[in-house]
Amino acid sequence: MARIRSIKPEFWVSEQIAECSTNARLLFIGMWAFCDDHGVHPAKPKTLKAELFPMDDFSASDVAGWVDELVRVGLVAEFTYDGVEFWHVTGWAKHQKIDRPSFKYPAPPDRISGSNRGALVDDSSNARRAPPPGVESSGVESSGVEVADSPKARRSPTRRSTRKLPIPEDFAISDRVRDWAAGKGFDRLEAHLESFIGKARAKAYTYVDWDEAFMGAIRDDWAKVRSSGGDAGPAIDDSKPGWALKAGFANRFEAENAGCKERNANQFRAGRRVEVSA
Repeated sequence: MARIRSIKPEFWVSEQIAECSTNARLLFIGMWAFCDDHGVHPAKPKTLKAELFPMDDFSASDVAGWVDELVRVGLVAEFTYDGVEFWHVTGWAKHQKIDRPSFKYPAPPDRISGSNRGALVDDSSNARRAPPPGVESSGVESSGVEVADSPKARRSPTRRSTRKLPIPEDFAISDRVRDWAAGKGFDRLEAHLESFIGKARAKAYTYVDWDEAFMGAIRDDWAKVRSSGGDAGPAIDDSKPGWALKAGFANRFEAENAGCKERNANQFRAGRRVEVSA
């Protein structure tokens, strides 16, 4: 069930927000209404698309891309509980004040106290004690979804970092990247890795998820191994589309990481967002 949420004036001048595309910003606002009172939403792009854009010609892939923008700038974090992925709005406790919270999904890791994992910290002075397992705070049966304070939900979920950091000194090809590359038909990963590390350090790139950034570099062939007879890769993209180059980016991945897409490329010059007169 959708909820009424608060939006502060500072939202519109936030540098984090400014790094995201217009559609990602709209999605971020809409997402709040469908999160539970911990700011948690299932990581399901199709569901979010149906909730926020039921009458728009967007795809679940578009929605996933906008969420990725939010993750890259640290506005949304992903965590996993019992093999199920969730999204969490990282600034929720600071910006949303809820008198009578109800929790439909597992609590994100930063809401679990180290001394008492069953206790939920809430900003509201009127927060109620969580109900027994199987019942939401509203008293409605939860159809098997564990509430955040149930014994099963007390196990700490895993969560990805939300801070942009330089490339780790020991960055290497992870199992996650190998599995992804095998599924997409990419090989010569060592050549991709050498090129990626060199470029990332030379340009002082920072990312929240370095595996995701590396996969983007492989997909866009930063190492140019495909032009030298390397992996064929999936028969898809133009990794250096004209709109990205015109906006001042080296390739599609750099452009999209900055929030630049084909539909808003006219808002960028020399790799930076600029004001566009009406």
